[in-house]
Amino acid sequence: MEGFPQISREGEQSSDSAYVFSIERKKERASAVNGALSPQQKCGKSIAGCFALLFGAVIPHGGLLSNSFSLASASLGAGVITLPWAFHACGILMGTLYLVLMTVFTVYTITILGYVMEKTGYRAFEQMSRGTLGKGADYLMAAVMGTSCFGAAVAYVIAVGSLITPIAQHSTATPEFFKLKKGIRLLVCLVWLLGMLPLVIPKEVNTLRYFSAVGVGFVVYFVILVVIHACQNGLPKRSEVQIVSTGNIGMEGLGTFVFAYLCHAVAFQVYFEMKARSTTQLLLSATLSMTVCSVLYWLVGVFGYMEFGREVKESVLYMFDPVGEPLMMVAYVGLIIKLCVSYALNMIPCRNTLYYIIGWDINNISYWKHIVCVTLVSTIVLVAGLFVPRISTAFDLAGALCGGFIGFIYPALIYMYSGGWTLKRVGWFQYIMTYTSLFVGVICVVFGTGATIYSTFG
Repeated sequence: MEGFPQISREGEQSSDSAYVFSIERKKERASAVNGALSPQQKCGKSIAGCFALLFGAVIPHGGLLSNSFSLASASLGAGVITLPWAFHACGILMGTLYLVLMTVFTVYTITILGYVMEKTGYRAFEQMSRGTLGKGADYLMAAVMGTSCFGAAVAYVIAVGSLITPIAQHSTATPEFFKLKKGIRLLVCLVWLLGMLPLVIPKEVNTLRYFSAVGVGFVVYFVILVVIHACQNGLPKRSEVQIVSTGNIGMEGLGTFVFAYLCHAVAFQVYFEMKARSTTQLLLSATLSMTVCSVLYWLVGVFGYMEFGREVKESVLYMFDPVGEPLMMVAYVGLIIKLCVSYALNMIPCRNTLYYIIGWDINNISYWKHIVCVTLVSTIVLVAGLFVPRISTAFDLAGALCGGFIGFIYPALIYMYSGGWTLKRVGWFQYIMTYTSLFVGVICVVFGTGATIYSTFG
C-alpha cells in the first residue's frame, strides 16, 4: 500500500496475543504437510476441539457475539476485585463518570484502530506503530506493552494472596504458620509453582482461551454474589458513601478504571477473525462488550462500597468469609483458576516483547532457552508480587502509565499519522474525539502515575 512500508501481514506480531495464534495456524499447516502431529498437539487439539464445538454452537466464531465475548473476556479479570476500593477513592459520582468516559473512549479508540487496520492491514501494535509513526516507535510500543503485562502479572500474584488470606485465616483447620504473612507467601509460591508457572512454559497455549472463558463465568458469578451479599446485609455502610472524593486519592483510583478496560491488543485478533470484516462490526462488538463490562463494574463497585464503606480494602476479597459462605468459596476457587489462566495469557505478550527486543524468533528459539527465559521472568514477577505492598499500586501503575499509552495516546497518534487525516476527511466529531483521546491519555499518564507514586512513596 502506498505510503506504508510493506511489513508481513501474517507473523511478526511480537507482543500481541494474535501473534501466538498466527504461529499456531502456521504450525498446524506445517503438520498437515508432514502428515503427523505430536502427542502434545493431538491432546491440545482434542481438548480445544471439544470446547470449540461447545462455544461454536452457542456463539458462532467470527460473529458479533463471539467478537464481543473476546473483547469482554480480555477486559474482565482481576481488576474487578479492586473496583469497590476505586469507587471509595473517587466517590460514587466520579467513579460512575469514569466508567462512562472509559466506555466511550475505549469504544472510540478500538474503532479508530479498526480504521487503520482496514487501511493498512497491520495485525499488531508493533507493526502499526512502526508503519505509521516510524522506526523506533515499535520498540517503544513493545516496551510499554511489556511493562503493562509485567505490572498486570504482578497484580495477579498479589490477587492470589488476597484470595488465599481469608480462606486461611477463617478456617479452623489451618495451622497457625499459614495464617501469618510468611505462611501466606509460601502458599502463594505453591500456587505459582503448581498453577501459574506450568501454564507459562508451553510455547503454544491456544487451548487456554477456552478455559479463560470459563474463568470469565466465575467473574460474573462473583459480581452477582457481591450484589446479593450487600443486599442481604441491607447496604449497612451506605451513609458513609462519598459522592466525590478530593485530593490525591481521587486521582489515585483513575489507574484502576483505565486498567479495567485494557483490551486493545485483542482488537487486532477480533478484526482479522471476523466473518464479514468491517470497522462497523468492530464498533458494534466494542460497544456491546464494553457496555456489559461497565454494568458489571458498576454493580461490584457500588454495592461493594455500600456494604463496606470506608473500611473497604484495596482487594474486596479480604472482606468476605469464604469458609463460612460456601457459595463465596466456589467463587474464590473459580477466581484462582481465572487468575492462573490470565497470568499465563498475560505472560505471552510479556515474553514476546522480550524476544522482540532481543531479536529472537519464537518459532526458532530452542526450547531450553525459552524455558529459562520465561522461568526467569516469572520468578521476577513472583518476587515483586510477594513484596509489593498494595495491589492497587500494580493496577494503578499498569493502568495509568501503560494504559494511558495503549488505550489513548498510541491509538490517537496512529490514526493521525495513518494518512489522509484531515478535518475535511474525518469530520468534526472524529477530529475532536481523537485530540481529546490524546489529551486524556496524557492526563492518565501524568496525573494518574504521579498520584500512585506519591501515595506509595510519599
